[in-house]
Amino acid sequence: VSSQGKPVEKWVNLKLYKNVARIVIDGQHRLLALKRYWNVHTGKEPLSPQEIKENFSCSKTFDIPVVYLVFGDFGRVGHADLSETVRDEIIKATRNIFTVINKTAKSIDKQTQLLLDDSKISALIPRKLLEEGVLEDRFVRWSSKSRNLTQSDPYLTTLDLVSQCTIELLKDYQKPALKKSFNSPTERNKALDDYYESHP
Repeated sequence: VSSQGKPVEKWVNLKLYKNVARIVIDGQHRLLALKRYWNVHTGKEPLSPQEIKENFSCSKTFDIPVVYLVFGDFGRVGHADLSETVRDEIIKATRNIFTVINKTAKSIDKQTQLLLDDSKISALIPRKLLEEGVLEDRFVRWSSKSRNLTQSDPYLTTLDLVSQCTIELLKDYQKPALKKSFNSPTERNKALDDYYESHP
């Protein structure tokens, strides 16, 4: 943080004025989801009958990390100008950052995807095996850029291999299980019931 050209090495408060424009450069869909969550949480908007049926809940609060980019005096109170020059400068700056963010974004590795994916049975079952202690987590490499073990690794298998085993065991259920996305808690619980609890 710098102020009047000098670095400020301490925490600062950022004041957000209602009459200063803010543009979402990245994460528009996440912002919409958070707005919806907040509106339900504060009682401004009800859950739909389907969401109630699926046991959706918006009762918890949580912290969300946000990065603010401030472009010099652009938008600062007293400096806001409706001239085309300022508007063009802001559009140019945000467009440039948007391009850099999307050009340099790195995709997450397969193992991290398996840890985060709540919609695929090939990710749900390996996590369930670990959560229930069927597989001891100290024997499984949870995350790595490489999908293979080396001789020096202190593991017996990888999360990716457990997922591949799940796919192999459920190969007769391609359409109802492997190719399907289970997007609601009810669908996920039913899928785990059908393909984990009841499957040999």
